[in-house]
Amino acid sequence: MVREHKGKAPTPVTSSSPQQPDDKDFAIREIMKSRIRTFNPFRRSRIPEWNINIAYLCGFQDISFDGTNLYVNKNTSPFRTSVNKILPAVRNDVAMGTKVPPKFDIVPDTTDENDRQTVVAGEKMSGYLRRINDFDKQRGKVIIWYDIANIAWRKQYWDAKYKVIGNNPEPGEEEHKPE
Repeated sequence: MVREHKGKAPTPVTSSSPQQPDDKDFAIREIMKSRIRTFNPFRRSRIPEWNINIAYLCGFQDISFDGTNLYVNKNTSPFRTSVNKILPAVRNDVAMGTKVPPKFDIVPDTTDENDRQTVVAGEKMSGYLRRINDFDKQRGKVIIWYDIANIAWRKQYWDAKYKVIGNNPEPGEEEHKPE
């Protein structure tokens, strides 16, 4: 029902009694809240590392972190001393992850005619839903987020003063083992 006032746009009439959630909805909400409360400390502890990884991904390899803030170190040399190897790796991950779209097999549960018609409708809807929800773009975002959250294995810190001590015997020496 719509009320009309002269000179004003119609306004919808709301019900005077709000719908009360049942016990099942309330229980589900409480479970969700408890899961969020337990996840928040974990998420907060990871946010600094995510910010560092985003800075690395954007090309800021010369950064320092004091526990709460990120600072870009001023490079006094006119030549850049770091090379962004992370961005090409993340681009490669996104390209490999989105190159071949996943295939969905929609199969009927039984040989009933209604199930067959449901499969036909499901096949038509799956393509439509992939297009309107921008499924491939969302897959790319998931891959980027995965790399931001777990990129630590790609970071290598270089110290010019660090000495590498090792023994790499030449072929023909006693200690040389090709395997």
